Amino acid sequence: MEDIKQSIKNLQNITRCFGNFEKLDLKKAEGLLEFEKLVKSLPSGEIIGKSLDEWRITAGVAIDKNMAARRENFGRFVAEFIRAQREAKTTVREFNNAWRVGSVEMQLRAEQASAQFTYNNEVLFKWFPIASGESLSKQFAEVKKQLEDAALPLEKLIDVFWAAYEFLKWKRVQRNDPNPHVVPAQDFYREVRVALARSSFDAKQPAKDLPKWAFLYNLDRYLSSSGQILQNKRIGTQAGSQHEVSSGKGIIINGLDANQDYKTICHIIA
Repeated sequence: MEDIKQSIKNLQNITRCFGNFEKLDLKKAEGLLEFEKLVKSLPSGEIIGKSLDEWRITAGVAIDKNMAARRENFGRFVAEFIRAQREAKTTVREFNNAWRVGSVEMQLRAEQASAQFTYNNEVLFKWFPIASGESLSKQFAEVKKQLEDAALPLEKLIDVFWAAYEFLKWKRVQRNDPNPHVVPAQDFYREVRVALARSSFDAKQPAKDLPKWAFLYNLDRYLSSSGQILQNKRIGTQAGSQHEVSSGKGIIINGLDANQDYKTICHIIA
């Protein structure tokens, strides 16, 4: 990175003549004269332009050199991170340009030496450059905490999910929709957010936002605990047709365990 730092210094030297304009105080009587002096001392546009063109070339060389080094180390950094997770007994599973690591998926772009973390294909942390295996582990730890902080108590999930499902089923009955007990999953997500806000308001607590990844995480937690939920308040899931899935009506579940395959469902039932 020393060549990058030097490039920045070189640019500062080229543009130093413009910095004096920021120090001008035109409220002073001599301000106008100082301004005139600075304008006359400016190098010609041809000189500045040539300097910037030359700087752009050298900066580009430095960028290419550092990006090549980062790409060269990319595989090693990822391998260090995966090895550390295996030593920590975290379940890991490799895919094409991705790893599932516990409850999180790490997607990779080798050509940019970058990664992003997702849950059930919903972004938890957007693309960021991988500087080392240690920095990757640190970001992973923060993402795991992000998931843990989004976890709602099972009792609240039972109440909120059931309230959302019952309301949507009632609406479908009122509209004479076929199979009113089969609720679209996307509608269910939206209604869960409403039910959660209503529950927080009734309890006189701050409303908790529920981004898509947090909803899917809590839905997976709910489904994994279905054996603890009474039958008369238990919801389940139903797959959709290929057309429904291709139309964007599905949601992905099964993100808790890297050994489980993702599953797309389109409906909530009871």
